[in-house]
Amino acid sequence: MGIFRRKSDGVPAIAYVIAADRPVRYGGKAPLELRLAVQAPGREPFLADHREVVARARWPWSGTLLPVLVDADRPALAGIRWREVAGFDQSAVPEFQAMAERLTGGTNVPGDGGPRDSEPEDTVPPEYRRESRDTVTELERLAALHMVGSLTDAEFEAAKRRVLDLD
Repeated sequence: MGIFRRKSDGVPAIAYVIAADRPVRYGGKAPLELRLAVQAPGREPFLADHREVVARARWPWSGTLLPVLVDADRPALAGIRWREVAGFDQSAVPEFQAMAERLTGGTNVPGDGGPRDSEPEDTVPPEYRRESRDTVTELERLAALHMVGSLTDAEFEAAKRRVLDLD
């Protein structure tokens, strides 16, 4: 996963996912391999390959941003801050895509029409499409609010129906 024993030893940064494996089966955890373009404050951007076993519910897709930690002394990825991934601001994707294109010479960066972009959308199972992940995140948020008592049973059911477009 990285060279650190504790992720707290790293410097916060942002990584752009250039390439990510697709989950091979549904549910549970699976090995994930990522190719990332990483930018830490005050440092030159760099490329990093990352391998880790990840819950499929957190599986990142090419073209998204991830909160990461980098080595304080050299350009190396220390780890992904998985607890911060849900709801992570994606507004800087165009700038990071441009950075990734500079670092890779424009090869196989999402949005360039490369092999990963030419695959038809229906090859991605519906529960793993970007809009489905947003639905899952919203349902998880509603469930948490219901568990702590912020939503009544009736409010929770109504909110679920709204999110799932069942009304």
